[in-house]
Amino acid sequence: MNHFSSRQYAGAPDLNLLIEFAERAAKARWPRSTYKKVGDVVWMMPAPELDRSANIRLWFDGADLVAYAWFESPMNVEFDIMPGLALYDSVGDEILEWTENRRRLTAQSR
Repeated sequence: MNHFSSRQYAGAPDLNLLIEFAERAAKARWPRSTYKKVGDVVWMMPAPELDRSANIRLWFDGADLVAYAWFESPMNVEFDIMPGLALYDSVGDEILEWTENRRRLTAQSR
């Protein structure tokens, strides 16, 4: 049974959650490199063509952000899952399913 919840990105407070996630993921992977660093998250956010609420999704284990996905039409997705997360595969499956739904929706709107 999946105990994760997910929701759309909801503005500035969620930017802080993404920054904190990037910090925790980098520490968990140290000394290896991490997928996205804090600066990468902040650098990508201002993109004017990005509909953040529709194209960024956050996954939580309780109150803790444990994964995110960032969809960019037509077929690009960047995501990260907290290292060491139990049930990694179920969150990964949800991310891929959400991404495919976003891809289909954006393809239909063209």
